[in-house]
Amino acid sequence: MKGSPILHPFLLSVVPLLFLFAHNLKRFPLSLEELFIPVAASLVLCSVLFLAAQGVLKDPHKSGLAVSVFFFSLYLYGPVHNAVRYALFGFWNDVLFLLCGIFWVALIWKIASSIKNWERPTKTLNAVGLILLVLNCASIVHLLQQNSRKAVRHAVVSQEIKEGSPDIYFIILDGYARADVLRDIYLFDNSEFIEFLTRNGFFVADESRANYSQSSLCLASTLNLNYLDELLPPRLSNSSNRAPLLELINRSAAVERLRSRDYRIVSFASGYFGTELKEVDIYLDSNRSLSEFQKLIIRTTPLELVARAFKGKPDLEKHRDRVLNALERLPFIKRGPAPLFVVAHILAPHPPFIFDEQGKSADLSGFFLFSDGSHYHRMGPDQIRQYIEDYRKQTIFITRRIMAVITELLSRPEAKPVIILQSDHGPGAYLHWENPYKTNLRERMSILNAIYFPTQNYRELSERTTPVNTFRVVFNEVFSEGYGLLPDRIFFSTWSRPYEFYEVDEFFRAHREAQALR
Repeated sequence: MKGSPILHPFLLSVVPLLFLFAHNLKRFPLSLEELFIPVAASLVLCSVLFLAAQGVLKDPHKSGLAVSVFFFSLYLYGPVHNAVRYALFGFWNDVLFLLCGIFWVALIWKIASSIKNWERPTKTLNAVGLILLVLNCASIVHLLQQNSRKAVRHAVVSQEIKEGSPDIYFIILDGYARADVLRDIYLFDNSEFIEFLTRNGFFVADESRANYSQSSLCLASTLNLNYLDELLPPRLSNSSNRAPLLELINRSAAVERLRSRDYRIVSFASGYFGTELKEVDIYLDSNRSLSEFQKLIIRTTPLELVARAFKGKPDLEKHRDRVLNALERLPFIKRGPAPLFVVAHILAPHPPFIFDEQGKSADLSGFFLFSDGSHYHRMGPDQIRQYIEDYRKQTIFITRRIMAVITELLSRPEAKPVIILQSDHGPGAYLHWENPYKTNLRERMSILNAIYFPTQNYRELSERTTPVNTFRVVFNEVFSEGYGLLPDRIFFSTWSRPYEFYEVDEFFRAHREAQALR
C-alpha cells in the first residue's frame, strides 16, 4: 500500500479507553488487567470495520477515515447522553442513539462521495492519535506509580489508627414506614420488630421523620451532616438536575471524615443510579461478570442499548437478586486491618414489589420501574389498594430478613459495630409528586430510625431525631467530635422541582390558617 500507513483508526479506537482508565485511576485502585479485554476487543472491531470499509469504498484512506468517524461517534455518545440523562433523571433518550447513527451515516456518505485526496488528513490524524496515545500512557504510568506509593503510606497509617475504631454499618431500607404509619395505613403491626431492636440495645426514634421526601435528597443531606440549602447553590432552586446530588453522595463529608480515620469504605449496589455510591474501596454487586471499569466502558457507549436488547434475566429478577445479595452478604463482610464503613441502600420495601410475605417471587415479567406514588398508580383508588397490599407483603419479608442481619452482626465474637438502620423516606400510597396538598405527608415523611452504639450512650438522641443529625451524633459518640446538633426540619419538594423546598410544618400551618380565614 503506497502513501502514509493507516494508523489513526486503530489509535483512536483505544485512546478513549486509555483516557477513561487514567481518569478513573485518579480515584480507584484499578488494575491494568481490566484494560486488556476492552483494548483487544476495540482493536478487533477496528480491524473488522476497516476491512469491511475497504471492500465497499476501495480506498484505504477513506476507509480509515470512516472507521475513525465511527469510533468518534461511539465514544461521543456517552458524554452527550450523560448530560441528557441527568436532565431527564435516568430515562434513556433513544432519539440520541438515532441521531448518532444519522450523523455517522451522513459523514460516511460524504467521505465516500468525495473525490478529494485524503492522504494529508491521514497524516494529520496519525500524528494526533500518536500524541494522544503517548500522553495517556504516560498519565497511566505516573498514576500507577503514585497509587503504589500511596498504598505503602496507607498501610503504615492503618497500623496507627485502627485501634479502637468500630465498624460502622449504615443500612437504608428504602421507603420503610414508621411503626404508627404501618399500623394505621398498611394494617401491619411491626411491634415485634421494634421490641427486637430495643431488646438488642438499639435506640428507636419512634417519632422520627425524613428531612426530605426523595431518596437522593435524603442521602445527600444525611451523608453531608447538613441541610441541602447550605450545601447547594441557590441557582439550583428551579432546576430538575439531580447531578449535584450524586456529587454530594459520592464525595460526602461523612465518607471523607471516615477516610481520614483510615476506614475502608464498602457499598452495595442498589441498582438506582440516583443514589449509587461507587467511589469506594469495595463495591459489591450481585452480577460481577465484568469489572466496574468494564461496565463503565459499556455505559459510555451505545453498547448498553445493545446489551439491554440481548439481556438474559428480566430486570425485575436482577433487582430481586440484588436485594437478596445485599441481605445475604451484609453481615459477612470480612474486617481487615482497617475498620469498615459499610453502606447498604436496599431498595425495599419500596416498589417494585417483588416479594410476598415468605420472600417468594411476585410477578417478574413486567416493566422494571422504581416509580412510587402518583408515578406508580396514577392515584386511582384500585391501584392505591393494590399498592398497600403489595407493600405490606414486601415489608413483612424485609422485616424478617433484616432481623436476621442484625442478629448476625451483633453475634460477632469481635467488637460490636455501630449500626444505623434508617429509611430515607416513607412509602407512597398517598403520595402525589406534584401536589403537596394532595399528599399524605405523615405517610411520606415518617420513617424508621434506629441506632445501635456498643456503649449504649444515647444522650444526644431524642424521639424526634432526624437523619441530618445521624452522623453528627455518631461522630460525637465514636470519635469524641464536637458537632452541634441541627434543628430537625422537614421539607417536601415535587419531582419536577426537587430543590424548591416546602418546610412542612411552617408551610402547611400557614396554609391551614389561610384556609380558616376564607
